[in-house]
Amino acid sequence: MHLNGETAVNACIQLPDQDIVLMYLRLTFGGKPCPSERGAISETVCDLANALLSTPEWDPEELFNPQSLELPEPIFLSDEVEF
Repeated sequence: MHLNGETAVNACIQLPDQDIVLMYLRLTFGGKPCPSERGAISETVCDLANALLSTPEWDPEELFNPQSLELPEPIFLSDEVEF
């Protein structure tokens, strides 16, 4: 199942103190018209992601999405910018 690119980007949150970006694994409203269908798919994807993260045999340095290497470096706001 795929989200519209703009919807996926809007579902991200950046945690600069931890140097990571998180993307919500469940489809947001507007991603799929029927909540029950959306929930069935997103629950499965979320469970799979959690299973991968907790599997000791999975090495993210060895097995990863090659497109992740094409991501630009993050641009951080200066400390003078108010929250």
